[in-house]
Formats: sequence, structure tokens, C-alpha cells
Amino acid sequence: MNWNCILERVATTKSTNDDLLERWRAGELIDPVARIAHEQTAGKGRAGRIWHAKPEDTLCFSLAYPFHCRPNELSGLSLVIGLAVIAGIAQALGIDQTRLHQLGLRLKWPNDLLLNNAKLGGILIEGGQTSPHSPSWMIIGLGLNLRNAHQIAKNISGPSSLGVAALDQLITETNALPENEYIWLKLIES
Repeated sequence: MNWNCILERVATTKSTNDDLLERWRAGELIDPVARIAHEQTAGKGRAGRIWHAKPEDTLCFSLAYPFHCRPNELSGLSLVIGLAVIAGIAQALGIDQTRLHQLGLRLKWPNDLLLNNAKLGGILIEGGQTSPHSPSWMIIGLGLNLRNAHQIAKNISGPSSLGVAALDQLITETNALPENEYIWLKLIES
């Protein structure tokens, strides 16, 4: 990538998306910022749903990025982000994207990542433009299940049409899942 990105790590926060949205609204964002939390206590998904995240089993981060266009020109952004996430997963795991597709990794419009029709992760995009001549700051949040899909599923309350998947289901017995931070950096690079 040819752009600068500030990388921030925090132990605990309510929501990395909310953290960056607050800074955008206060006019504090100048460069792109990627913010990761070891633990999110009030992570959120689309339509105000709760994103359940267990430290060490999930990867939760947000990226604030300025686009030099109007927000309505970004209608396909979630699809582009989904494809970038798949590319980042491929890089992090050392698995070709075609092979990931064969193993059941898919995008479900508008914001879900599925593995064999079970939810692997979700993308949440928020933001906007403060004036007609300012950039459109988009806060792109990603929640990705890394391990222990069965335990994550137990923590979800309410009915769901999708099961739960985790990235470790793509790993063979001879390979280990990379460290969380390595996966995060590969996702940011993509």
C-alpha cells in the first residue's frame, strides 16, 4: 500500500467503530487509522445487533479511511472490503484464494463472511461527510471468528439463521493458526 495508516492497539473498549466515529465527528482524524481491541464489550453489527466477541477467539478492529468522493458513490464498498478481507485471509493463512473458495469461504451480501454457510465474520461500515468539499470518512469495522466456533455459538443469544464458523476450521493439523496480530496486519495490508 502507498498510504500511511496509524495502528492503534487497546486492551478493552466498548466498540472500535464507536471510538473512531467519535474522533471523526470531533474532526480529529487526519490520516487513516486502524484500531484493534483485545476485547470489545459492546461490539456491534449491522442494524444495531450485538457482535459477540471473546478475547483470543475473535479479531475485532476498525479502519477509518478518507475517500475523496461523496458517500453515495461508495455503494459497493462493502463488497470491495469483503474481497479485500478474503485476500487478507489468504495471505495470513498462506492459502490461495481459489482454494479458500473451494473450502467454502464466501461473501453474503451485504456484509457477511461465511464458511460453509456458517458465519465466519461480519463487516460494518459507518461514517459520512461533514461538508460537501471534505472527504467521506468511512469507519470500516470487521469482526472475525478465529477459533472455537462451538464456544462462540454458545454465547450467542436469540435465533440465528446461520451457524458459527471460525478461521481455525481452514487449518490442517500440520499447520497452526497464525497469531492474531499477524492476521490483523495482513487484513490491513489487503
